[in-house]
Amino acid sequence: MPKGGARIPSDSFAVSKAMGLEYYFETLNVLNNSPNNFFQIDEVLNLLNRKFAYWDDGKTETCRGTLKELWRFDFIEKFDRELKKIELNQGNWKGGSEFKYKISNNGKRIVTDGYSLFSINVAKALFVSLEREIFPQLKKIFQITKLMGKFPVSSEEHVKISKDLDLYVEEHAGKSIKFGLLESTGIFYRKLDYFYLNEEWVNNLKIFNFKFDNHKKFFKLLSLSNVKKSFFKDEILEINYKILDTKIKLNNNIKINLFNNFNLIFKIENIEIIGDQLKIKLKSLFSSRDYTDSNILSLLGNFEINYNNIKILVPLPDLRILTDDHEWELKICEIFQSINVDCFHLSGKSDRPDAIIDLSGGINKENILDYLRDTNKDKLMMETTLGEYSFSKLKKDLSKFINHSTKVLKIQSKGQLIVAKTFEKNIEKKLELISGKIIHSVSLIDYENILYLKNFKSYKNFNLIVKNILLSKKFINKEVIDKYFSTS
Repeated sequence: MPKGGARIPSDSFAVSKAMGLEYYFETLNVLNNSPNNFFQIDEVLNLLNRKFAYWDDGKTETCRGTLKELWRFDFIEKFDRELKKIELNQGNWKGGSEFKYKISNNGKRIVTDGYSLFSINVAKALFVSLEREIFPQLKKIFQITKLMGKFPVSSEEHVKISKDLDLYVEEHAGKSIKFGLLESTGIFYRKLDYFYLNEEWVNNLKIFNFKFDNHKKFFKLLSLSNVKKSFFKDEILEINYKILDTKIKLNNNIKINLFNNFNLIFKIENIEIIGDQLKIKLKSLFSSRDYTDSNILSLLGNFEINYNNIKILVPLPDLRILTDDHEWELKICEIFQSINVDCFHLSGKSDRPDAIIDLSGGINKENILDYLRDTNKDKLMMETTLGEYSFSKLKKDLSKFINHSTKVLKIQSKGQLIVAKTFEKNIEKKLELISGKIIHSVSLIDYENILYLKNFKSYKNFNLIVKNILLSKKFINKEVIDKYFSTS
């Protein structure tokens, strides 16, 4: 190992330990919206933690990696201490806290395009980086995929195969690229144990027009513009538009283009005009459990229609396919919000709880990380699971409390709230048996009883009573809820 414990790079222009498309976009967005032009890593880290509580503020590695990848994509520029622009080459690929970064003109355009087109812009940037010969690990993955016709989902297998082919791709680098970049941009699609090249999408990236400027006088979207949900196999996604020009007829001249991996996930089931509405129905070919949770809200696609010798390009809604668990976590947060209990969903990573339940009267949205660490702000860490919650799962979740309190985000809370659709039989008695070993407050509540709390929203001091219920260290059922409200 080099002096000082620095890691030996796994390749030239080695991929960084970064977090995925959402983190890339929000980092770019923060740089674009700040009044400052130049930023050091610590400043970027602080800005992102204030808004999202992404990272341990004592470690800059992941933030640095995110900035390096944005530099590789030509979304930002890098400067030395004298603010002299640094050329991207292998000699300058190293890290260092003394460098400064600035959003590039290309990056400003990317931010203007927004979330909708971000995965498309990253996909294009990946191919540009290949042409510039600044992403050899990506090149090796494409070479292996071409030789084998596929690329392993298993990291152990991909390391072995890459060594055998003398195209070595280090384990963590392979994970970052195949999951965080190729699958999330639709370049790769997953089928069982292997990734395959989405050749149709790769080809269309070169020819599609992703700009829309003449559709608003012809069509108005009636469905949600941003769809975030899970899907089961054969589920129908219906998209409705109002036709603003009554002369437009179907006449079999509407062509639908699905972007990203959506072209493989959905089948066009039906297109019809009923009255003044255009209805498009897409059928899901997969369950969400077979899909990645590393994607972001992205443009589903567009449809083309020729009318009076004009080609009209109309965007479909933005879509993020969620795993069942992710959708469940968001649903629980929404229910708490509906009863005026502030709930902040976290990223779902293993180094943090699923969400934070605020018991102090409001989350400080101006500085999320400070709020999480503020001992004067009463709060609970929420852990939840879709389906029946077992006692073995409870024991695992209880063990997370110390890590979440002392590492990475270092959350200071009163304890944990365990939420489930249903709980294993007799879990209350099992919890009582180990309660003497638990050093923090732990309460359990199921989905139906969160909904039951809505019946008491009109009560005076509702939030204070709910706070006492959630801190009761009990298995919270209707009897417990009724008792607290009847005695208040």
